Amino acid sequence: MNTNFRRWAAQIVGTAAVPAVLALGVGAASASTQPTAATRVAHSTQQIARRPSITLTNASNGSSVKVPLGGTVSVDLKGDVGTGTEFLWSLPTISSPSVLRLRGESRVGAETRTVYVAAHTGSATIRSYGRCYVTAPRHVCPLFILLWRAGVTVTP
Repeated sequence: MNTNFRRWAAQIVGTAAVPAVLALGVGAASASTQPTAATRVAHSTQQIARRPSITLTNASNGSSVKVPLGGTVSVDLKGDVGTGTEFLWSLPTISSPSVLRLRGESRVGAETRTVYVAAHTGSATIRSYGRCYVTAPRHVCPLFILLWRAGVTVTP
């Protein structure tokens, strides 16, 4: 078995995650009673730029995070490409698609990346499965599948 894979699997299995929660405020309202079109656009741009974004990685396995409505949750899982074997992650799945909505396209492979938007309040679990694939003759993979999961609570 590939030594890089052993080291990587030991890191994943032996890692306890600490959730990272970002709380960002929204800019103050304009002092004018009748905002101009330019003020509305500037305020709208501030809100978009300040939406909280949380990134979950391999080390976030088993964690629970909170994200406000409209915030984004990125899932970045890195695999391991060795000589003759590859450890790859599946496309993450959501237990409640109405709570977290897929934004854009997902990328699956040695580096799996998916971005979700917090669409409704509630809770959802994100899951992905990692497994080894043989890519060259006379190589073997361990017979196990790693489960990665994280809980997300969307708050108002």
